[in-house]
Amino acid sequence: MKTIKVPESLHTEIKRIAQGNREAMWKAVARAWEFWYTAYKAHFQVEKEVPQVAIDKAMWYIFKLVNSVGEFKAGTRKKYYYDRLMRTIGTVERRMKVDCSLLRDAVEAYMKRRSKANKTALNDATKYVCIKVLESALQKFKKA
Repeated sequence: MKTIKVPESLHTEIKRIAQGNREAMWKAVARAWEFWYTAYKAHFQVEKEVPQVAIDKAMWYIFKLVNSVGEFKAGTRKKYYYDRLMRTIGTVERRMKVDCSLLRDAVEAYMKRRSKANKTALNDATKYVCIKVLESALQKFKKA
């Protein structure tokens, strides 16, 4: 068994608590340490896990959205990829609570006329929505 040096006031407090609980002083210290350490670890786990989960979710939807936009721009079956992209946009709106109306408008314009200006507008709208998805994830982290 090892001993540690503690201030007299702390020794008195440990002794008082141990006697009150009818246990050895080392058990009182061990219980207090376990309680403190568990609370300490929980504090840091929340800070690490919450943003990881939120950001992971956001990155998944960003990945899904960007891939859908890329397929739509490169795809030869315009209607098929248009429908898939619109479905993905709807999913992002519902699950991430992000307004995608600007992106929907850009997709509609590019569907009607595949010009360089409409392609640029589609790219910009996609980037804008990606930023909004990340902001949404970070807002959820701040609330947690």
